[in-house]
Formats: sequence, C-alpha cells, structure tokens
Amino acid sequence: MNRTRRRKRKCYLDSASRLTRGLYGLNPLTFQCTSLKSVKESQFLCSTAEGFSAHRGLGLFVPLQKSYLAIAPDLPGCGLTFRIDVHGLFFRETEENLVTDIMDALGLPRAHLIGLSMGGYFALVFALKHPERVDKLILIGEPVGSSPPSRWKKVVASSDMRTPEHPTMEDIRRAWVVTTVAHIERVAREIFEADYVDEELPGYISSWNSMLDALATDPNAGLTYGLRPELKNLRPNTLFFWGDKDYFGPPSEG
Repeated sequence: MNRTRRRKRKCYLDSASRLTRGLYGLNPLTFQCTSLKSVKESQFLCSTAEGFSAHRGLGLFVPLQKSYLAIAPDLPGCGLTFRIDVHGLFFRETEENLVTDIMDALGLPRAHLIGLSMGGYFALVFALKHPERVDKLILIGEPVGSSPPSRWKKVVASSDMRTPEHPTMEDIRRAWVVTTVAHIERVAREIFEADYVDEELPGYISSWNSMLDALATDPNAGLTYGLRPELKNLRPNTLFFWGDKDYFGPPSEG
C-alpha cells in the first residue's frame, strides 16, 4: 500500500488532505483532497472531477492556482477513498449530500464548482438545491445522462465502460482513447499511471461496476436528462465546454 500511495502522489501538485465525514450514511468516511493555494486571491474553487479520482482534474490546476485555492476530491469508490456499493442508493440525493458534506468539511460557505462528466451532474444537482453556495458553475463535457435514458443507458451498459478484472496500462490508454480524449499524446504518462494504481486498489473495480449496474437498471435514474424541467431555475452563472465529438453525446442532445 505504501508503494501504491507513493506512485499516486506523483500526480498531485501540492499537499493532500484527508478529511473524515459521515457521507452516504457511513461514519466515519475518509476521502482524499488535493489542493493548490494561490498567493494572489482568497477565492475558492471546488472541483468535482469526472466521477473518478482527483488526479483526472489536475490538468486544470496549473492555470487555476494563479487565482484560486483549487480543491479536487477523490469521489467515493475512487482513488484513495473508501469503497462503496451503489446499488440501492438514491442517486440524486446522495450526490447532493456528497458535495454539501465536502464543502462543509472544508469550511467553504461558497465556491465556484467545476464538474466534468459525472462531476457535471454532481455540480448541477448541488447548484439547483443550494444556489446560495455556488458562485459560478463550469461544466466540462456532457453532464452525464444528458440524452434520453434510452440512449445513455446503452452507453453505460456497454463493454467500453466496464473495468476489466485485471486491467493493464494498455487497457487504461484504450479507455482514454475511446471515451475521453482525441489526442492521447497530450495526456501525461503520470495520469495513466495514477489510473492504473487506482484500479489496483482493493474494491475499486467492484465500486465502479456497481455504479454502472445501478444506473443501467434503475428506472428512476434520470440523471441530467431528468433535470430538464428544473434547469430554468438554475441561478448561478454557468459556462459549458462540450465537444461536438463527445463520446457520450453531442451538444445537440443537451
């Protein structure tokens, strides 16, 4: 485990904090946060990354550190946090409470939120419930489940989304090529190494696959598509970055 932690820390740009909170009805919970503090301003940014580990959002940290304290948590079931079985959880309420408890644990009354993919859904449901705690909202890529459920459930159930029992570095690279980036050569090798370390950790694969199974089979999991009637009430200023070749769906489905 010490070797695993050392390898993963190669991808962190600054010191990591471990916080204990009672999330998901489990107490205590320990999760990993990576933070960068600016010497220029005291504003904050809480990044909910891709529904994965904090290191996937680190490409944003270099420019952001000029002006912000940037905080990226490992989300439950990912990275160095605890393992979880998603079956039976109320997905929307769970994610609202997750962001609330992370901000409370960090002492952040308000924050700018960045959400990538699954993190975009987390950020959206939090901003709808607690607009007074969100300064600005930035959504990168398709907020997960923006297309009709009949389409996104097929994507979630596809073999491309599942993690093999014994993943290799080539499996990691292939997943990035298929689902995430157009120019794999621009992704630092350390990011792939951190992904590989994640998937070596006990319980990661079962946590990830339980989320896919739950989303694919839960008739009440509307995700972002289910939020459409509420989006007219979204109060924070919101910026979208959404590529026209997004694996999960083009902006026309948003």
